Amino acid sequence: MVGIGYDDNISQKIYIHDTWDHSQYDMIWGDGYNGMDHFAVTIVRLAPPIVPEIMITSPQTGDAWQAGSAQAITWSYLGNPGAHVKIELFKNGSFNRTIVSQAPMGASGTGTYNWNIPITQTQGDDYIITVTSSTNSACVDSSGIFSITAPPDGGQTALPWLELLLLME
Repeated sequence: MVGIGYDDNISQKIYIHDTWDHSQYDMIWGDGYNGMDHFAVTIVRLAPPIVPEIMITSPQTGDAWQAGSAQAITWSYLGNPGAHVKIELFKNGSFNRTIVSQAPMGASGTGTYNWNIPITQTQGDDYIITVTSSTNSACVDSSGIFSITAPPDGGQTALPWLELLLLME
C-alpha cells in the first residue's frame, strides 16, 4: 500500500492506496489496516524530471571570427538531450550552411566542435550559430550575433607551386 495523503486535524486520518486491489482507503494513524498493524511511514518526494537543455557558450554576441581560422563552438547542456548535435550557420536570419550534421554531444555537461571557417565564407556582422540535439529538435539554442571577418591576406591564397610553374615557362 502507498500513503497518498493525511488529515492534519485531530482525527489523524491517513489516506492510502492499496496496490493490490487499486482502491483507496483511510485509517487512523497508528491503527491497523486489513488485519495488519501500521508500523511506519515512508515519505517519498519525486523531483521533477530535468528537461534537456543546450546553451551555447561560444560564439558570443560581438565576437569576430576570421574566415580561414579555426574556432571552437562550445555549449553546455543539462539532462540528456541525446548523443549528438547538429550545428548550423545563419546569416541575417537565413540559413547559410550546415557546419556539421552530427557532432558528439560532449561529456559532463559540456561540448565542443572545432570549426575550420572556410576562407571563402562571406564577411558579415549578422551571423548566428544554432546547436540542435539530433534526437530532440526542441532542444536547441542560438548564439548571440557575431561577425565573420576577412582572412588576413584578403582571401588571396598563395600557391607557390603555381608561381614556380609560371616562372619556368
